[in-house]
Amino acid sequence: MQKVMVSLMATVSLVTLAGCKKKAGGSDSLAKMEGFQKSMCECKDKACADKVNADMAAWGTEMSKTADKNAKPDPDMAKKSADVMTKYSECMTKLMMAGAGDMKGGGDMGSAKTPPPDQGSATPPPAAGSAAAKEPHKALEALTKVPAKATTAKVGQMAWVLRGTAFDSPDSFRVDVDEVTAIDGNTVTTRPVALMASGPDSWKHKPNPDERPYAGLPGLLVIPARTVEEVKPKVGDIVWAYIGNTTTPELTHVKAVEGGIVTYEVPNAMKDKLEEKKTDLIEPYGKGVAPFTMVAYTEGTDTKTMTVLAISGDKVFGYEFGGKLVEQKKSAVKPLTPVFKDRKVGDKVFVVGEAKPEEIKEILVPKELFKTGVFTRTWIELFDKATP
Repeated sequence: MQKVMVSLMATVSLVTLAGCKKKAGGSDSLAKMEGFQKSMCECKDKACADKVNADMAAWGTEMSKTADKNAKPDPDMAKKSADVMTKYSECMTKLMMAGAGDMKGGGDMGSAKTPPPDQGSATPPPAAGSAAAKEPHKALEALTKVPAKATTAKVGQMAWVLRGTAFDSPDSFRVDVDEVTAIDGNTVTTRPVALMASGPDSWKHKPNPDERPYAGLPGLLVIPARTVEEVKPKVGDIVWAYIGNTTTPELTHVKAVEGGIVTYEVPNAMKDKLEEKKTDLIEPYGKGVAPFTMVAYTEGTDTKTMTVLAISGDKVFGYEFGGKLVEQKKSAVKPLTPVFKDRKVGDKVFVVGEAKPEEIKEILVPKELFKTGVFTRTWIELFDKATP
């Protein structure tokens, strides 16, 4: 742990020097750090945290080769990078302290198998004294405001859920796939699945009897999870892919379909190349204002985006970055249609809420990651026309 903290401090120092030498360079470095911080806070076990630490250390080593050691630190960049690293270290420390408790993932869990509907879980009941036999996780107060609606999922099925995390923080949300273990009227109890930490088999999952349950989840936001074989996607389709090491599903495109598994690609933690991932649980991108679509809405003077999970009457329920629950009137949101395509330097693109276009200055990862001015943008953020 001490070696890691020393490495973090060295990274902060390098970013402050980059910020002094060249503002754009400092912004790029800060964006890299923010990416590592996000990845660390999405980790569910030590193996994942170790990988993020290793990736950041490698990036820091490369930075040190070009850093101007005689430059004076940029105070503003120093504060911003320190804030990012504080959050990074908090997430890492919580993960390490959790040890073999709620964050336990285990080894190769084998292929995902969904128990038949209405037949309950095939997993044996938890032994007395096990983690699953403890009290359920504390329910998030925000979820008590969701309209009382019955879930369409069945006991024993896997389902998309919006719930809290193992830390039971009131502002800590996840959008995950859990096993439905009980239904009580309009509320549902679920438990997380066990997952690999990283690597080619990280998609493999199965119900984990050692996990504490999440009770009192609103049925409206417990949505049956569909397999690749049920959805039958084609190469190039835009889909939401479930992978358990992230706080929300990944919006991506299908690279290959084989044996009930979708292969897709996303930028790595260093944001300099693509890495392959696999999953057997996906949802196609919907149309209009519907579940599993993105919409724009206005909050004060800001325009934001949310991913829709459910609609009840004139209310739309979904989540924003980090999985936080959002509720909006249906008349107040505008649908977004992501565009996955080749773009080149000089192309004019639009981002949500901006009437004027931005120009692509650099292509960091073809089709996936671009720089517009000092900002690094993912393909999901860029549109051909002005958005709401």
